[in-house]
Amino acid sequence: MYDTESRRRTASVRAARWSATHPWRAIAMWLVFVAACFAIGQAAGTHRATDLDQTVGESGRGAHWLHDAAMDDPATESVLISSRSGALDSAAAARAAADVTRWFSALPGVAHVDAVKHATGGQALLVNVTMRGDPDTAQDRVQPLLDATAAAQRAYPALRVEEVGDSSISKRSMPRSASRSERPPA
Repeated sequence: MYDTESRRRTASVRAARWSATHPWRAIAMWLVFVAACFAIGQAAGTHRATDLDQTVGESGRGAHWLHDAAMDDPATESVLISSRSGALDSAAAARAAADVTRWFSALPGVAHVDAVKHATGGQALLVNVTMRGDPDTAQDRVQPLLDATAAAQRAYPALRVEEVGDSSISKRSMPRSASRSERPPA
């Protein structure tokens, strides 16, 4: 029984024996294989997976139906205006919220700016913004909104003016792009 098995060597055993008797050739072949895999991977490129690509089952099918019917939830951003320390200066916060609303409304990538919401206790103001276009690519178009928020922060240094949303978080976690789209309106 052992004689027939020893005569009939598998391909892996033959490859191992050849590698052991020709180590430099085996190493060179592995390096060529790795370089070829790397070159093929670079030539094939990459594809960024979206949230829709990650869906499975019945809920995934429903998400695809909603997407195909153009009923996706739009990309939204929120601007929070609060005090840096102590009580909130209501008048300055109201002016900052009015400026944020006016600046964001003038941006072409903004579909709608909600009315300013006041926090219970009057410690903060919230401005919700709905962006135009595909929510999966909103991170590529959010820079003008970030610029307008930064301009509001510079205009009201006594306040804390911060923006958050899926698009701005994704944008901040990506490497910085070399070009900036548009500046906030004056």
